[in-house]
Amino acid sequence: MEAIGKTYDTERSAMRAIVKGGGLLSIWKRNMETIGLASVDQPISGDAAVMSVATDDGYNRTTGIWTGQRWVSVHRNGLMFGFGSPLMIWRV
Repeated sequence: MEAIGKTYDTERSAMRAIVKGGGLLSIWKRNMETIGLASVDQPISGDAAVMSVATDDGYNRTTGIWTGQRWVSVHRNGLMFGFGSPLMIWRV
């Protein structure tokens, strides 16, 4: 997040920023629209999404990249590969 001028000293402060921003989907939707990326219905390799999926932090929302076979995202215990339900997909 340092690249966009945001840093967090704790996971709690990061979660607070997500809640204050209206949730992960709201934040991503707003920012993807700002940079002109269109949402799509079906992913192709390399597309990004906000997904509903069980996560190790219990928030059950994450962002991920479609590999062509499943979604991959980074979590506190490493990479997570899975079949989460995308809430919104963007062609990047």
